[in-house]
Amino acid sequence: MAGKKKQIEIPQTSTSCFAGMNKKDLREWSKSYYSNAFIGKKVKNLDLGIEISFKRLGSKKSSYGAAMYPKKAAAIMILDKMLEQAVHTNWGERKENDPINVIAYCIFKCKILIDNELCFFAVNVQICNDGSFHYSLDECRFKYKTSRITSGSPL
Repeated sequence: MAGKKKQIEIPQTSTSCFAGMNKKDLREWSKSYYSNAFIGKKVKNLDLGIEISFKRLGSKKSSYGAAMYPKKAAAIMILDKMLEQAVHTNWGERKENDPINVIAYCIFKCKILIDNELCFFAVNVQICNDGSFHYSLDECRFKYKTSRITSGSPL
C-alpha cells in the first residue's frame, strides 16, 4: 500500500487587502480577479501530472451563491498555486445538471497559509469526455478548517 501523499509546498497569502470590504465587494472582486487572472490559462498539477485549464467564470457558487469571506478571496488570489500543489484525494460522479461533456470530478485538497494560519481547502476539477481537465470558479468548493502554526514545518 502506498504511503500518504504530501503536499510539496504551502502557498501563502494574506487577507490584509480585504479589510473593510463587505460581502458584496468581496464577491465582485473575486469575479473580476478570476476573470482577469485565470480564464484561458493552464496550470500543471504536480501530484497527478495533469494540466488543468481555467474555464468559464461560472461564479455562482464561489462568489455569488456561497458564503463569501476574506479568507476565500485571499485563496482565490493564489488559486493557480493551490491547484499546482494540491493533492488528489478522491473522485466524484457527475451531477445530473452538469454539462454533457463532464464525466466525473477529481477532488483535491490543499493546505495554504492565510495570515500565518494553516487552512485546508478542497477543490473540484471537472474531467471531460475529451480527456481534458477543467476548473471553473463555480467548482471552488472551499471547505476549510484552520489551525495555528506554533513551531516547525506546517507540512
